[in-house]
Amino acid sequence: MLSDARTVLSLYAPCGGGGVIQVFRNLRSAAGEFGVDLRWLGCGARAMEAARRYARPEDWECGEIVGPALEGDNERAEEYRRQIIDRRPVAVLFHVMCGQAESNLAAYLPREIPRIAFVHTITPSTYRGARAMRDHLHAVIGVSPRICEDLVRLYGFPADSTFCVPNGLDCHAFSECPRTDPVDGPLRLLSCGRIEDISKGVFWLPGILKKVRARGVDARLTVAGDGPDRAELERRIDRAGLRGVTEFRGWVQREDLPRLYAEHEVFLFPSRFEGLGVAVVEAMAAGCVPVATRIRGVTDFVVEDGRTGLLFPSGATGTAAHLLADMARNRGRLREMRDACRAATARRFGVREQARAFTEVVERVIAHPRRIKDPLPIETWSIARGLKSAWWTSLPEPVKNGLRVLRERAGLI
Repeated sequence: MLSDARTVLSLYAPCGGGGVIQVFRNLRSAAGEFGVDLRWLGCGARAMEAARRYARPEDWECGEIVGPALEGDNERAEEYRRQIIDRRPVAVLFHVMCGQAESNLAAYLPREIPRIAFVHTITPSTYRGARAMRDHLHAVIGVSPRICEDLVRLYGFPADSTFCVPNGLDCHAFSECPRTDPVDGPLRLLSCGRIEDISKGVFWLPGILKKVRARGVDARLTVAGDGPDRAELERRIDRAGLRGVTEFRGWVQREDLPRLYAEHEVFLFPSRFEGLGVAVVEAMAAGCVPVATRIRGVTDFVVEDGRTGLLFPSGATGTAAHLLADMARNRGRLREMRDACRAATARRFGVREQARAFTEVVERVIAHPRRIKDPLPIETWSIARGLKSAWWTSLPEPVKNGLRVLRERAGLI
């Protein structure tokens, strides 16, 4: 354990919203116990605009935006670098592909500043970005075993400086919320999170719900959250004749999430790709049993199939409906899974466990930094090719979604 609180400077968070900001908050909440003062730094006008949108008042107590009027990439890079050097952190924490300029800075910092990168998801674009940073990093952290395996096996990351640190959670806030679980009645399904189809597979929800009801199960679906595909999902629910058994709750405040999970029996999670699936962990902590896409090294790491939830192949809506129907007809098994979920989550995904593992990585890069490439002169600033959009990002979404399903079913990235 670090002997006294030393600063680790996280770039980007909380400027981008989404799951990364909550990962930062959860990790910071426990890192101090292990001698790490985790703080954040943003730079430039775009960062200021985003931080004003996403940051909470308490976030500003542990970070700031510098150069809030800066627009140009070169000026932002120079100011970022200067501010990092002046703060003398024991390490800098990057979030791969969460801010193009932020990720690119890994190649321009002085050698003596240890740098660690978090990889939060399994997409080829994210891996490509990580590869562009690889030779300027002292360590990389994957939030699931799948990420670490892919980075080492396919992208040449050194195994001895690649670490798995699963996202942590304040499990007590979720597990202590009282549940109301009827012995019969409708099967209460929940989908919660960002409503978009590319990664979350939300357009599969109407098909799953319709098929499970066709099996004679009175299943009701709550969709909580918001996102770019909400309107289209509502249209598809209407076309499927499911409006009467579907409720759209809209965005739910974080403090209200434990009660939301506790009101439902099953968490429906048809994602195409994830890094870990924090929402699955939250649901399990609250005793809301996940029925989720099997994503190798991700959901099958979080969920013990048949004990703490059920897994189905990507896009297999009929299989998902079959699993839900079995659950509805065996509430005793559902209750057993609920209890197993709570116990497993507290044991494996507590935020304290995450903070301890993260601190061990920090200690290692301080004590035994691996040799990395010499830094590039800031005067030659340019975005690395791997951090720019690749050609496949311009493919139509249906084509990309089809390829994602095929890749996952075939066990490819």
